[in-house]
Amino acid sequence: MARASGPDLWPEGAQLSLEVPRESVGYAYWAAERLDPVVIGNTRFICFGHTGSSGSVLLNTVTGAVVESDDELESVSLVNSSLETFTACVKGVIERFPFYSEGADENEWESAADDVASLVRRVDPAAFVEGGYWHEMTSDIRMGDYATEAVLNLE
Repeated sequence: MARASGPDLWPEGAQLSLEVPRESVGYAYWAAERLDPVVIGNTRFICFGHTGSSGSVLLNTVTGAVVESDDELESVSLVNSSLETFTACVKGVIERFPFYSEGADENEWESAADDVASLVRRVDPAAFVEGGYWHEMTSDIRMGDYATEAVLNLE
C-alpha cells in the first residue's frame, strides 16, 4: 500500500492510502513508491503507478476511474472504470503469465493476446478500447513482445 499527503489534494496532515497492485508483467505497470497529487486541466488525480518508459497511472478523485498519462501530464486516457477493475485486470494478467516462450509461433501469440483481451472485456468492458492501455498491451502480446524470457530479463 502506498501512502502520501498533499495540501493541494487533501487536508493538511491527512494521509491517503490506496490498495494498488505492486506490479504487473514486465513494464506494463508498477506501483509508485508514494502517492502524489496531480492536477490535469481542472481535474484532480492521484498518481499511484507507472507504465512503459515514462507513463503515469492515475486515479481520478471524482469519478474513481483509473487513467494513464504520458510524462507531460497534459491529458489522460482511460485504463479502467475503477481501481477495483484495474486491480482485477492486473491480477488476471499476472495469473495468465507466462504467455509463451521465445520460440513460440504467431498462433501462441494470438492465443495469449485473445485470452488477455477476453479477461479485460469480461471484467471491465469499457476498458478495452482501440488505442487504449489494454488494447496496446494485447497488441504487444500479439506481436511476440511478451515472451517469458524477455519479460523475466526486464525484472
